[in-house]
Amino acid sequence: VNHPTNAFDPTTWYFYEASNRRVLAQPPNPLRNLQITQSYHELGVLFSELLHTNGTANWPTMATWASNTVGMGIRKTFLPHWIDEVLRGWPAWIRNALKADADLLDLVFSRLLNVTSLALSNGNAIVFDEIGGSFSRFGAAFANLTTPSPSRLTAFLESFTPKQELLREAMGYYYEAKFESDVHRAQQLVFYANALVGLDEQTRLQPAIHDAFLANVTIHILRRRVTLDLAPLLTRVMMTLLMPDEILFMHEDVPPRPWDQGTWAAGLEHLTLPGLASLYATFVPIADSLNGTAATDWTSLAQRMRYIWPLFRGRQDGGVSRNDCPPFSRAQVDAIWSGHTPPEATLCLPYDLASCCAATR
Repeated sequence: VNHPTNAFDPTTWYFYEASNRRVLAQPPNPLRNLQITQSYHELGVLFSELLHTNGTANWPTMATWASNTVGMGIRKTFLPHWIDEVLRGWPAWIRNALKADADLLDLVFSRLLNVTSLALSNGNAIVFDEIGGSFSRFGAAFANLTTPSPSRLTAFLESFTPKQELLREAMGYYYEAKFESDVHRAQQLVFYANALVGLDEQTRLQPAIHDAFLANVTIHILRRRVTLDLAPLLTRVMMTLLMPDEILFMHEDVPPRPWDQGTWAAGLEHLTLPGLASLYATFVPIADSLNGTAATDWTSLAQRMRYIWPLFRGRQDGGVSRNDCPPFSRAQVDAIWSGHTPPEATLCLPYDLASCCAATR
């Protein structure tokens, strides 16, 4: 499978506009998630090239790993310790019964996973529809633009609806970054745009997250009718993020970067772009600290943002060797775009940078 790779040719972005629609036309299933994850990766690499910010993370870069993590829940596979953490929140008699009977444990979790998988798949598609489409349209509008064109920018921004104000503003900052010669200011512009796209994404997801966490499943355990809350299971999936060389638990403060133990990306040590610091302060408690960034209630938009923005601020400059790593091998990509789901055991989850990135390039 050979997808176009010239970021400066509008036909590349037309291809992705059509490809995105084909992906979204599928019913909720694991393959759709894998195609969304791979699409995010391809869009992120192309978008970075288009902005001349190679190695700098844009929103699709981060969305690649979020979608990849959510894919585990959609495919009904989990990290082993997740089951123990979910059971910890249930009554003792249920925990004891499930631990004593492996078949009963499988039955109970299969019921829960059926509901959880659909909720995760729907959220995955909701975000990709709007945000994946916006990045593709940006590329189509500006791929062959070598000097600023205010008229073209105005026409593009006017294509967004009033409900897409955050995305419209974000695309304006990405556009500025494309033509910005000052590296420090370009980093600030990209982060401002990333922050706005993230807020739009999480705002769009709020109803789905709220409804999913309120959902429950009624089953029979030892001839007793029991209604189980889905929130513990969703919490473990949605509050865990598998990134290259990192497993992040969002109920804990954002940790330092694993590769240098630093806090912020170069150029983002202080937020100096007009309006950026005040936007950041609407959700993040301390301007230049990771303290207090944990999200203990994932149904709270404010708590999600106080984790997501500092996370992105610290990892925006991961470089080509980290931010451009493909989530899947070449053979897996061929299978995914040919309509086949690779065997779970062959996927790099968790993602070890040294072995996985080299194997997927």
